[in-house]
Amino acid sequence: MALRCPACGSENIRSSLSQTLTDEIGKVFGFFKLRCKDCDHRFSHFIWDAVNSFWARCPRCYRQDLGTWSVKYYRAPTRWLVLMKLGAKRHRCEYCRHNFIDFRRAKFKYRGRGRQAGAH
Repeated sequence: MALRCPACGSENIRSSLSQTLTDEIGKVFGFFKLRCKDCDHRFSHFIWDAVNSFWARCPRCYRQDLGTWSVKYYRAPTRWLVLMKLGAKRHRCEYCRHNFIDFRRAKFKYRGRGRQAGAH
């Protein structure tokens, strides 16, 4: 289930920078500030849930519809290469196009036009 803006209903959201100490403390307890890219509305949302905590989530927009990326085409930081050797998986958010690594598996695999799920 994708996060939606409470003002306009758009799924086009991103994480918002913390503006106060209260925002920073809220992150510790799972309350993140988000911003709608369409209407610029800023709102908070409880991100943690027990059901989805075992699956990878984009750190930028918190979506779980993920693809993969290749080290052949993207330059990964050295620390990422070390973590990948230890078992971290490569993920790419298909909405915000953010590449990241996580030890958790993807819950939803992106299905592009003419591609199979999980194809590189």
